[in-house]
Formats: sequence, C-alpha cells, structure tokens
Amino acid sequence: VEELAAEKEGLEAKLREEMGAANARERQLRDQLKELVECNDQMGAALEKTEASLDVTSCKLEEEKQRTAALLLQLAETKRREEELAKQLQAASAEPAAAAAAQLA
Repeated sequence: VEELAAEKEGLEAKLREEMGAANARERQLRDQLKELVECNDQMGAALEKTEASLDVTSCKLEEEKQRTAALLLQLAETKRREEELAKQLQAASAEPAAAAAAQLA
C-alpha cells in the first residue's frame, strides 16, 4: 500500500510538473499570438496608409495627364494659328511685289 501511495505521489508530482510546463508553453504561445496579432494590425494600418497614398498619387497623376492633354491641344492650336499667320504674311508681302511688277509693266 505504501509503495502504491509513493508511486501515486510520484505520478502526481510528474503530472503537476508536466501541467506546469504545458501551462508555461500555453502562455508563451498566447504571448506570441498576441504579438503576431499586433504586428498584423500594424501592417494592416501601414497597408491602408500606403493604399491611401497610392490613391492620392493616382489622382495627381490623372490631373497631370489631363493638364498635359490640355497643353498639347493648346500647342496644336497655337501651331495652327502660327501657320495661318505665316500664310497671311506671305500673301501680304507678295501683294506689294505684284503691284510693283504691274506698275513696271
């Protein structure tokens, strides 16, 4: 009986030791999980900021594209008017020469 009681005490002590180790491991795993959740939250917040920044950059890029397109249209119109004025100038300078030639003839 005493031998069984001693064996029982030994097994109970071993069980308590294993339970303590299991509890310590569980606490360690919970702490690691908590750290991972916090890290995930921080990464999520950083990702949201990055996405917001990309949205702003995308909007600015679109505005620049529209401004560039407007400037290209303005440049094309200016070039067209320049060509018109060059033709008018050429025609205007040809008229006095034609009139002088007519007077000489």
